[in-house]
Formats: sequence, structure tokens, C-alpha cells
Amino acid sequence: MFRMSSDPKAALLSPSGIERIASLARLRLDAGEFATLGPQLRDILGHIEKIAEIPEADLADTAVAPPTPLREDRAVVGDGRTELEDNARATAHGHVPVPRVVDSAR
Repeated sequence: MFRMSSDPKAALLSPSGIERIASLARLRLDAGEFATLGPQLRDILGHIEKIAEIPEADLADTAVAPPTPLREDRAVVGDGRTELEDNARATAHGHVPVPRVVDSAR
């Protein structure tokens, strides 16, 4: 069971905290990686704390999102099938076969 200390940052940066983060992220870390990950996490948290120190008045107003630049929508002749077949390694029955990405063990 994961036990929180009185200092959440210290608990997060402890070996058990790093192990918990790794397991939640489904990472397999060896002992050397644990040693390098601790200082990296400490630096990341330090940057987050610096961002939190910025006065809200100094931040840009985000009530209205800036407009997204859009490209001109132009109609082109054809359905793209010729270009698809030219770029594909192989086609089968008018389709491009792709590798299976679903884990068969589940």
C-alpha cells in the first residue's frame, strides 16, 4: 500500500514514489534508471513551482481563444486512390494492409 508522507513532494521523489509512478505509467525501470529519474522529477517539479509563481495579472487573457489559422479548402479532382496506391507498399482488394496492433494475448 502506498503511504503519503506529510510532504507530498518528498513522497513523490522517494524510491517508492518513483516506483509507483513507473507502475502507473507501466514502465519497467532498473536500479540505474531509478537513480537518474529522481533528479529529473525534482527538476520538473521545480519548473512547475516556478510557473505557479507567475502573477496571474502577467498571464495572457485566455477567456477568448486566439483564432486558428485555416488553410483554404480547395476541391481537387479524383478520390486519392491513385496516390494511395502509389505510396503503399502493397494493396489487397483495393485496401492497404497494415500490421496488427491489437495485443492478441488479451
